[in-house]
Amino acid sequence: MLHRFPCSRRRRTVLTSADAADAAPSVVVDEEFAKRLWPDREPIGQRISNGAVPSTNPPVLRWRTVVGIVGHVKHNALDQVGREQIYVPLAQTPFPIRNMYLTVRASGDPVSVANAIQRTVRSLDPSLPVYEVKTMDVWLDATVSPRRFNVLLLLTFGALALTLAAIGTYGVLAYSVSQRTQEIGIRMALGASRQDVLRMVVGGGLRLAVAGTLIGLALSLAAGRFISTLLFGVRANDPLTFSAVAAALLATAVFAAWIPARKATRVDPMVALRYE
Repeated sequence: MLHRFPCSRRRRTVLTSADAADAAPSVVVDEEFAKRLWPDREPIGQRISNGAVPSTNPPVLRWRTVVGIVGHVKHNALDQVGREQIYVPLAQTPFPIRNMYLTVRASGDPVSVANAIQRTVRSLDPSLPVYEVKTMDVWLDATVSPRRFNVLLLLTFGALALTLAAIGTYGVLAYSVSQRTQEIGIRMALGASRQDVLRMVVGGGLRLAVAGTLIGLALSLAAGRFISTLLFGVRANDPLTFSAVAAALLATAVFAAWIPARKATRVDPMVALRYE
């Protein structure tokens, strides 16, 4: 259980080598922790206790002064905020450490950096094993790979559905043009231009596409909460995403309608008038 107690301020930013075992107990907290305990106060200089010192009898609380605030880290999953975190100097940790994670920010080849770290640890303690040496990209890939597969599967089905919709739009309009060949010939014989025929055919396909897009958007808004767990950094009802998808659908419909529309503009009025 964490306790809090106000104290005089000792300003620093992060933990340093000065936080040795014989130094004043210090701690760094994350932003979520600071918001929860001190929503309307300055966190720097406050005191907290993260448990009793096990070597004392009876156990007594060990108070630590907050010397810095860092950003929140998502330990479990990218779609979960997770619990608040505190960071305690290793030299001041009263509990035995069984496992440690070492994070190194470096430039250049990660493999060479990993080898240098292993050699350094081996020179300090040959019996200390160093394992699971991975780059941050590998860790992130392992975290998001299940959801990435699901999203890729949905994307594949979505692309297939878009292709079938384009083929369906083309088929419907091509059939409509073949059925209206005589009507188109009469319109052109009465003075309709090729642009008029083009607008008529493309406009008919576009009206169908707009109606289908509106129905699809309504269904997507209703089903958005079911796919929210697959999204990172994008809301389930993000207006920019919905606008982009609607624009893509309408553009596909216009492209699918363009071929039969161009065919309709090549109708010979005299042939169409004799068409049965």
